[in-house]
Amino acid sequence: MASYLLCPLKRTPKKKPPPFAPQIVVKQPVRSLIPPTIPLRTKTEPNTIRRRRNSTASVKSMTSSILSRIRKNTPTPTLASMPSEILDCIFQHLDQADLHSIMLTNSNLIEVAASYMYISPHFFSTYRYAQFVFTVSHKQHYAEMVRVLDLSYFGKGADEHGELPALAGWREFKYRHHDIYYVRDRMSTMGKRENSTHPAPSPFLKNFHRTRDVPIGSICHVLAACRRIRKVNFSRLQVASDFSILSPAYPASSTTSLIFVSDVPKSWTWRSSELTPIYADEIISWLKGLAELEVMKAKNFLWLNTQRVAVLMSECRALRKVDFRESGMQRDVRWAVKGSKEEVARIVVKLPAHKVQNTA
Repeated sequence: MASYLLCPLKRTPKKKPPPFAPQIVVKQPVRSLIPPTIPLRTKTEPNTIRRRRNSTASVKSMTSSILSRIRKNTPTPTLASMPSEILDCIFQHLDQADLHSIMLTNSNLIEVAASYMYISPHFFSTYRYAQFVFTVSHKQHYAEMVRVLDLSYFGKGADEHGELPALAGWREFKYRHHDIYYVRDRMSTMGKRENSTHPAPSPFLKNFHRTRDVPIGSICHVLAACRRIRKVNFSRLQVASDFSILSPAYPASSTTSLIFVSDVPKSWTWRSSELTPIYADEIISWLKGLAELEVMKAKNFLWLNTQRVAVLMSECRALRKVDFRESGMQRDVRWAVKGSKEEVARIVVKLPAHKVQNTA
């Protein structure tokens, strides 16, 4: 036998790791992402869980649940949530009463409705007109919306005897902060309280309850503030005299920097040095400054004369149509016609110079 078979086999001992060697522990990476092991169930087990097949009913129920969630999360469409283009198409067909009702229903509709209300405002009385004058002379945003100024219907609404109803006018608005002129309850002729939003006429201004005049200063306020007016109508309008205040004790608070006696609640304690009278020429000066004025109606308007008409024909560049029938202090004046600006301008030019000066 080989000698090497007789020698006992020696096992080489395993080397022990040094005491400072780190022990490596193998961990299962991303254990939370590994699903647990689930034993498969055979068909013979009694507690077999079978997946229900999709049917038409389950699809419909899922669709209805999705739609219900959409309806729940989607806000309900309202008039206030509509685009401004659609609101413009709706509001342009509404009258002033309907626009006012819409403004009272939702605050989000005030600006859109007000833009159409101020385009061509209609006033129930001279009190409402005074409110309008105060608004446009202090808020330029609303003044820029005005396109039409119609003051021709204040004298309408007379009864069968030709008398106008008693209404509060611009004088009541002037003294609106004075308790002596303010009437809290509106009483009818039968002694019953009337339900009306319009202020009651003051007993201290009884002589003016049936008058429908407006002061010259209020017209100047509107023409100075509303620079985009395209049409004015002063037919049958009664104009009240007014004064411009010169005293620094009464500074102007309006955007027009104008202040008149019709604006200040003060009556007969003015001094002559504090005031200067204004006439219809002041209205003409503001009219000729309107760059977009196209139509002017002044039928049966007494304060017109030949000189003022000549100024309007020469200074109002955009003016196209006029109506001066039955106007002026004299009868059968040649320029008191209805027609184009060129026709009236030719009539005024043909008049002698002394007649133009005599009618001033």
